[in-house]
Amino acid sequence: MIPFHIIAPAFLLIIAVEIGISRFNKHNVYDWKDLGVNVLIGIGGALVSSLLKRAIEIGLFYSVFNWLSPWRQAWLGYDSLGWGAWVWVLAIIGDDFTFYWHHRWSHEVRILWAAHVVHHSSHFFNYSTGLRNGWTVLFYKHFWWIWMPAVGFEPAMVTAALIINAAYQFSLHTQHIRRWLPDIIFITPALHEIHHASNARYLDKNYAGMFVIWDRLFGTFQKNESEIEKPVFGVPGHPTSHNPLYLHLYLPLKILQDLKGAKTWKARFQYVFGRPGRNTDIGAEAGSSSITKRR
Repeated sequence: MIPFHIIAPAFLLIIAVEIGISRFNKHNVYDWKDLGVNVLIGIGGALVSSLLKRAIEIGLFYSVFNWLSPWRQAWLGYDSLGWGAWVWVLAIIGDDFTFYWHHRWSHEVRILWAAHVVHHSSHFFNYSTGLRNGWTVLFYKHFWWIWMPAVGFEPAMVTAALIINAAYQFSLHTQHIRRWLPDIIFITPALHEIHHASNARYLDKNYAGMFVIWDRLFGTFQKNESEIEKPVFGVPGHPTSHNPLYLHLYLPLKILQDLKGAKTWKARFQYVFGRPGRNTDIGAEAGSSSITKRR
């Protein structure tokens, strides 16, 4: 794991450089209050990750790896896939495939969206937005990856792949660089910009962290057409706030409010596990719907 005292200054230096470029080019992509809350959320997330999440993650990965060791040896003929270069490639690809589905479900299941919405709630798109990740996601995200140590990827390799993916994703949050790798294969800043847009034509697209092939394969790819329609950032219906706790609690409290007013089990289920802001049929069953609108 990269020590926080090393990676944090590097991220802040990158943000500072982007602010300087933005001011020099008179391209206003920063707001000081928004920057402040992004840094606070980033610091909070780093503390949660350092003190708890990584310990749970590594402990879980090693437990699964060791528990299934006899099964792998009996049925697959090996204990570990090892540390070869080809295994690293497979680990990075497998990690990004897993991230795609974790990320997609975080947009399509309301209770997961309640944790992820923090990242999308900013009306700006810049490197500091890459720090704005919901804290509660850190408590359950790693469960999506347990299949990797289960089939024999070394736990430390899985964690390293997660870190590599996260660092790459941070690099995507800028409007000053459009692409540095071929976007036929890789997610680029221009493509990730579309993921953060709330325009109807761009909504719920480009979920992958590194390899755009997943979006192309599963029908969620959208090219950047800013010359036709400029991306609008933020989540319509979600309050603009510079209070990190409020940003984290707003939608979970909305869900509890909806559950309290729901009159049927179907309505309760949809309020928790339905698509965010798209359960228009619930209003007739459960009274006035307060689901956060994403359009």
